[in-house]
Amino acid sequence: MRDLYHDLKPEVSLHFAAHTSTDTGDAVDLQGYEGALIIVPTGTITDGTHTISLLESDDNSSYSAVSSDDILGEAPEIDSNDDDTVFSFGYIGTKRYLKVKVTVANANSGGIYGALVIKGFPRHAPANS
Repeated sequence: MRDLYHDLKPEVSLHFAAHTSTDTGDAVDLQGYEGALIIVPTGTITDGTHTISLLESDDNSSYSAVSSDDILGEAPEIDSNDDDTVFSFGYIGTKRYLKVKVTVANANSGGIYGALVIKGFPRHAPANS
């Protein structure tokens, strides 16, 4: 059997909550890893448009938007049609730190979701020791 447990390390960036306004998640340090998968599970999305994006940094101080060349798949734009959905996209850039950001427009009640950064391709396994 193949073992993913020792090759992956999940961390929360955007905390699970009812999001009604633009928010930037916590930094995730990718030191020791060569790639990342971002998972965005949703609950009930009542209203608004919730656009997910990814920020990167070398120093955990100055952040900029990740180039589309460094994203595999697409960061989602979530709306009321996306209840109980799981979105995913990948990061193949070279920066040490990532943050998941959501830009919210036209939301009163908003939507429930969060974002995990799954760190992968560890330089030294096991990742979950």
